[in-house]
Amino acid sequence: MKNIVVGFLTIIIILSIPIQSLANFKDVPSSHSLAIEINNLVDKGIINGYPDNTFRGNELISKKHIAKMLVHALDLPMTNLKNPNYKDVPVTHPYYIEIAAAYTAGIFSDATYFKPDSNISRAFMAKILAKSFSLNSISENGITYVDVAKNSSFHRDIQLVTMNNIAKGFVENGKHVFKPNQLLTRAHFSAFLARALSLKNGKYYPESNQAYYYHNNDTATYGEYIRSWYDEKNVTSKSKEIEAISYYILDEEGNGHYVSIDTYTISQSKWAFQNFYSRQMSLPIILEVPYPFTIGKKVGYRNQRLEILNTDLNVKVAGKTYENVIEIVATTTNFDAQSDGYNQPYTEKIYIAENYGIIGSKNMNGYWSQWLDHIAEK
Repeated sequence: MKNIVVGFLTIIIILSIPIQSLANFKDVPSSHSLAIEINNLVDKGIINGYPDNTFRGNELISKKHIAKMLVHALDLPMTNLKNPNYKDVPVTHPYYIEIAAAYTAGIFSDATYFKPDSNISRAFMAKILAKSFSLNSISENGITYVDVAKNSSFHRDIQLVTMNNIAKGFVENGKHVFKPNQLLTRAHFSAFLARALSLKNGKYYPESNQAYYYHNNDTATYGEYIRSWYDEKNVTSKSKEIEAISYYILDEEGNGHYVSIDTYTISQSKWAFQNFYSRQMSLPIILEVPYPFTIGKKVGYRNQRLEILNTDLNVKVAGKTYENVIEIVATTTNFDAQSDGYNQPYTEKIYIAENYGIIGSKNMNGYWSQWLDHIAEK
């Protein structure tokens, strides 16, 4: 992947790009820590704002509204429902269908009262989302919270939302806390639900024994394509590396000169791309993203800030459409090998596809600066 002096062969230092969305709430600017998740749910029609163009994210969210959001988010059946027989939710209740749909799906349990206007805690949120999305355990991502006892009925669910990068706790006085009894706001439940919906943990790296041919803005100078072929090896039982030595092709026989070494490192807790460019081999370029992928603002390598905008994008490039593509907006600083210094920050969008790895990058004018052209047998 190699015009990363202009593309993703750069050191990522900050991400702060305005978010394009149907939503435009006065109280959710693009700088809002949960703006990506809130806007994502609004764009999907899962939650709305108020007539005065506010979202009111700090207001507590009620169980009846959570039921309605889950029905829309999970596309639950709205017919042939079981009556949960909650004494405070008669069939005439305005949210009866949504509550009954969630009950029929097994999200809500038997009880005498549902308390539709009550609020829920972070612990109960964890139980709802772990059950709704059948979350898997990822031991490498577990965190020990001092305020969640191992014998708590919520312990496993809290660990599951933590392991899957849906909801994490806080660090107070050097210790991890989850605050399980804290009541949820509209903003926080929206964020947790949006992340659960966007969860992706597939094979987001290139196949071995294939030759990957890339175009970029420098090919007119260096040759027709950049060619990379990848070899996969297990580092530990829980992580692997996929490495390629890449060349610019200069003639019809496929001869070219060495460009770089690309390495994908995949573990239970991170997805990373590292590049050693031939003109400054001592400088590794790293893009490191928390894994599994979920949308939102993240902290990457050496506190780099990342914004994952989508995990289910359809992207067409070089005549091929890729599905479930990860879209990351990045502002980077380019390294200038000749001056041994850094130039002005450069902003781009990076696209990562399942079974292909990075398929390209665009500048913020919407033009491809690097892209995967085609694949051939090695």
